[in-house]
Amino acid sequence: MTAGQKRAIAICCAAGMIVLLILPLVLPLIERGSQVPERLTTGEIKAGAVHIFYGVRSYAFVSEDAALAQSLADQFSGLTLSKTDADFDFTSAMMVSFSGPDGQKGFWVDQNGVFSVSLRDDLSQCYVVSGGAFDYAAVYAVYETGRTAELD
Repeated sequence: MTAGQKRAIAICCAAGMIVLLILPLVLPLIERGSQVPERLTTGEIKAGAVHIFYGVRSYAFVSEDAALAQSLADQFSGLTLSKTDADFDFTSAMMVSFSGPDGQKGFWVDQNGVFSVSLRDDLSQCYVVSGGAFDYAAVYAVYETGRTAELD
């Protein structure tokens, strides 16, 4: 084997090693775009406080009433959400955020029951409830009661 052939084999081996070392780092980035789950399930939420923001209003409902926070959290616990192509209506959207012993959990949901879920920083997907029950009107009523009480 000549020196040139040995050098060519060494270069090919080095290039192969580089590909093997970089491939595990690159594959997740390539696969990322295709990982939009068809279904999601919300777990049990334990809440001690709740914050509700609505549409583009400047008022935010905030309560540290643990019983109220937990009753609202129960609305979101154990839901099965299925991917949808429905549009998300930001004008009727509520951002509901719970704080509790497991940290903070939050959901965006509009009056049509469409949930906007952030799957990662650069990707959101819309889902609708396909298992369990969610009462948008009940959550909105808590927000409105708090808002009108602040006006009195």
